[in-house]
Amino acid sequence: MNRVYIQHRIQYLVQHGFAERLQNLNSNWNPEVAEELDGDFQRARKLASKQCKRKPNIALTAQLSSLRIKKNNLVQIISQYKTGYNYSAAIALQARRGTDFLIPSKQDECNVQLKRVHSDIRRLKRQQQRIEET
Repeated sequence: MNRVYIQHRIQYLVQHGFAERLQNLNSNWNPEVAEELDGDFQRARKLASKQCKRKPNIALTAQLSSLRIKKNNLVQIISQYKTGYNYSAAIALQARRGTDFLIPSKQDECNVQLKRVHSDIRRLKRQQQRIEET
């Protein structure tokens, strides 16, 4: 959840006296009041979700998929350099599934390639988002 969602939901509930009505319901049970509170709670959820920015729905293309695989491999390799844990089995499994790049031999090269792959993924997502908007 993000902050905007929570702020709008709380604002709606405060405006409609939700906390006070809930305390009154705790002291003397009334099923009709409980239903009203439930309805207010659901309306607060819907209102708050409408105030949030929607995440674009990006189609999974072959190019995006291969970039994500490359990114995951590079992250595993960098982790292997930093922690000393051997990820070679996981990297070999990805290589058998069709890794289409050479694995760098130095950590600095991995970091440079990882930054490049991140920017390529962002660029590709932006392009797809522009195509969807038109």
